[in-house]
Amino acid sequence: MNTGSASSELVKQKALFVISDVSERVAPLVAGYLQAYACTDPSVAERWEFDQYVCTIGKTHFDSYLAALMQADADVYAFSCYVWNMGLIRRALVPLLREKPQARVILGGPQVMHLADRYLDANEERVVLCNGEGERTFKEYLVELSKPEPDLSRVRGLSFYRAGDLITTESQERIKDLDEIPSPFLNGYIKKGSYTTAHLETNRGCPFECQYCYWGGAIGAKVNKMSEQRIIDEITWLAQDHVIYIFIVDANFGMLDRDIRLSEHIVACKKQYGFPLVAAFASSKNTPRRVSQIVKNFHEAGMLSTQSIALQTLSEQALVKISRDNIKRSSYEQLQQDLHEQATSSFVELIWPLPGETFESFKSGITQLCESGAETFSFYPLFLLNNTEMDKNKEAYELVTERTIEPNSEAELVVQTKEVSRETCLEGWRLIFSTVLLYNLRVLYTLAHYLHHQGLRSYGDLFIDFAQFLKTRPGTPLAQLCDEILDVKSIVFSTLGRIAHQACHEDRDAAEELIDEFVSVQPWWQDPMARAFYEIDLINKVYVYSNTTLRPKNYPFRHISVLDVTSDGYMIRVPQELIAPVREILGPKALFRGDVVHVRHRQKQLPHMKTQTAEHNFLYCEQKLMTIGEILPQWEDPQNMRVGEDDAVRSRQVALGAAIRSAA
Repeated sequence: MNTGSASSELVKQKALFVISDVSERVAPLVAGYLQAYACTDPSVAERWEFDQYVCTIGKTHFDSYLAALMQADADVYAFSCYVWNMGLIRRALVPLLREKPQARVILGGPQVMHLADRYLDANEERVVLCNGEGERTFKEYLVELSKPEPDLSRVRGLSFYRAGDLITTESQERIKDLDEIPSPFLNGYIKKGSYTTAHLETNRGCPFECQYCYWGGAIGAKVNKMSEQRIIDEITWLAQDHVIYIFIVDANFGMLDRDIRLSEHIVACKKQYGFPLVAAFASSKNTPRRVSQIVKNFHEAGMLSTQSIALQTLSEQALVKISRDNIKRSSYEQLQQDLHEQATSSFVELIWPLPGETFESFKSGITQLCESGAETFSFYPLFLLNNTEMDKNKEAYELVTERTIEPNSEAELVVQTKEVSRETCLEGWRLIFSTVLLYNLRVLYTLAHYLHHQGLRSYGDLFIDFAQFLKTRPGTPLAQLCDEILDVKSIVFSTLGRIAHQACHEDRDAAEELIDEFVSVQPWWQDPMARAFYEIDLINKVYVYSNTTLRPKNYPFRHISVLDVTSDGYMIRVPQELIAPVREILGPKALFRGDVVHVRHRQKQLPHMKTQTAEHNFLYCEQKLMTIGEILPQWEDPQNMRVGEDDAVRSRQVALGAAIRSAA
């Protein structure tokens, strides 16, 4: 262990950045910022050396994680703390501090800031906590430790214990000109050729105050920016380094005029260097035209296949409670209309259960969005995050939470609100399960459309009917999977992807037999057209993998005729009376005119890889649920003739925006 004592030959002290991320091969931007800024002080640059330990949560065993920290033998361990990795960090701190008696630890990040009483131990003075932006505080911390007699009370933005007393120093001012932080890309603090994914930051701060969010620790705050030329240079650096995926981590990209120019430069870099291949961003809330232009730029360059519509809820009561009612509903409506006109896929984001949301309002919102032609949904559980306004209002909203079973995480899932009991919360997840299966995966997509518009059964009621039916078939694979999901503590990001994996691949035949049984006992089953649309759905149900076997259907077709099973789909004959309604419901994927149709399922799927972990495959399926347009089958004339969309299809494409308007 280095001591840092003065001598004729200076012995440098060592700081180790510990980054535990959810994705693989992500450039450690935070570590780069901290090192780059700290080294602007000559004493730090002279007296300290830096190293990084980067690992992926879910792929790193605790023993190997701890062994890597021990082997690093650092004087300072700097941990980036988030909800997904804080469990891992806390488990490691006890043995690390025991085995490294001279080491110090600094904790920073949105999970711990301003919560020293929760994360610091009065008996362990070597652990300190950073409150707010880390660059200035971390630099001052290292400068102080370089002194013969350091006094941490001189470091702004820090909390620590001294002689049993908790000390929190004066807050740091936020960095107004972000160019004050040297670029970690352009100044060599992030290694070339080491990463496939990079986070790109162009500004910090968010003017909105959504109560469930703590984006960057600067909610309801002034937006501070980096210069446009610096960002352009960083984009060029990333492209030249062959970074595949860029995610722009601003809270509201598209808020500024320059953001369009930045998106154009990303596209230009792809044309010149071949990279990046993918660009994604969290869009601005109230500038839909600008966001639409950015999406168009990325989409036309083949860099973006889908864009989120972050509604979260259609309940006005819930929007008021979560302080999101100041975001214009018309902005979502305009964005959805623009995306449809550009033929860009989208997915609607919903959170369950938000304060103010009821089961009926949640079901009604799903019904309205389905009615208007939402392409697909992405559902999220409500996490109660540290430092959020919702956390502060926990008692007022009567929130009950449960810790996830993931030992590396500290995620608290909301399982009960003032409006929703725990039992009702679980019923909401049954509704989500059925919506993903029957609507997203197209298992009963055209049938649900027919029933709803004929007044026979609404979308939401149909999905609930199936959820209740599953309760009566407890031994089936789908019912067992649904029950596992209802153990809310086990819900992770890949949970919905697991539904797709099982229903469309692993237990595809068993799932289809169960659906056959469900429809056959419904009161509307006597309607011949309902049976006809069910046969359409049997052919239209998606394949998430390219190597799932295409087999003849074990079903007595009476309305359509299955002429052949081809290498990439089915050749069928559609009754004349079904051609127009099927084309209207399937929208842009319906490129046929005649009654003989080639349904081509092999689109942009990847193969199922047995050598990969189950979690890897579930995450792939989760991604396909959000980009469902990439794998929906193409219905076309056998001659592969492409025909234009008629006016009926185009009118359907803008209907989602109208539904959002009518729900306001």
